[in-house]
Amino acid sequence: MTPSAGGRFDLVAYGPAALQCLAQQVDALQASDPLAAVDVVVPSGVVGMTVRRQIADPGLANVRFPQAVDLRKHRWAPWGSNPQPAD
Repeated sequence: MTPSAGGRFDLVAYGPAALQCLAQQVDALQASDPLAAVDVVVPSGVVGMTVRRQIADPGLANVRFPQAVDLRKHRWAPWGSNPQPAD
């Protein structure tokens, strides 16, 4: 699958290879605009924090790490807004 508004999925081995692939994908998505919004869906907040720290060299801007369960309410919400869950 190629990068698009719908997302991208890459199957890689767990560990350093996955972190390297993710860092490359974030760099590619922000190549033309370093402040472009990027969402990286993670299973938990701890995983999000760990991944952010591992790939943040030299830094990250406008990269969010929502949990899969929270993606539904944040996916289409503008940055800085407080979206209400859809019922």
